[in-house]
Amino acid sequence: MEVKIIVPDTSIMDLSLEGVIGSNLYHLTELLAAHGSKTNHGLFGGDWGYGAFYENDVFMMHPYCWCEKMECPWCRACECESVYTVDDKVVDFRGWMDMQDRTRIGVRITKQCEICADPKPNEPNFRIKDPLIEIHWYKYIGRGMKIPEGLTLEQWSTAFAAVIDSIEEPA
Repeated sequence: MEVKIIVPDTSIMDLSLEGVIGSNLYHLTELLAAHGSKTNHGLFGGDWGYGAFYENDVFMMHPYCWCEKMECPWCRACECESVYTVDDKVVDFRGWMDMQDRTRIGVRITKQCEICADPKPNEPNFRIKDPLIEIHWYKYIGRGMKIPEGLTLEQWSTAFAAVIDSIEEPA
């Protein structure tokens, strides 16, 4: 019997800080699921790419939220009143969608909602509490991910090691 060992080509691996963080968070989600945390599954993020619902004294993780409720600290969905126009004529939303190929379509805000009037950042999907490191992503880990400016791989690695150490074994 012949055994073939396949090693991934590192030229296609993302070894940037964002890539390392994304990979760490993906595997953290898998670990948290194994410890009983609820996770979201989907298509593009894979089995563990959406995050888990988890919080302890060291860190918090929360998947991207689609509830679109104004009071949700992760969504804070806009509820501005809008008027849709095609060729400068007011149409309903369906009429506007049917004309997406036209060059003169528009949306005009007629009444600004509380969210847009007093914009605050949404809660992060992942937070290390000390030192404070907050990470946001859009729908799944890695997509539109925002990490703190100036964060280094060394700082991340030290803080993330504390995250792993803080997870208690399931009873």
